[in-house]
Amino acid sequence: VMRGERTELPFPMPPMRMLDGGGGFEFLKPVKVGDVLTARTKLADVKEREGRAGKMAFLDIETTWINQRNEVVAVGHAIRICY
Repeated sequence: VMRGERTELPFPMPPMRMLDGGGGFEFLKPVKVGDVLTARTKLADVKEREGRAGKMAFLDIETTWINQRNEVVAVGHAIRICY
């Protein structure tokens, strides 16, 4: 089940195209069979830049995974380039 609220960008953007700008994961604790994980995703940062094609937004999307003991087991970042 996925629940959440939509986050709006802090500046207007036209209908956009999106590119994968890379990312990575940091694993902080082992995950074992039977663990129940909850993922929380947030927009961690937005940077606006001007490119040859016009305005671009670089979105840093952070996901944190928490186990049933409320321990953070992993954190991931995904960069999305919107233009």
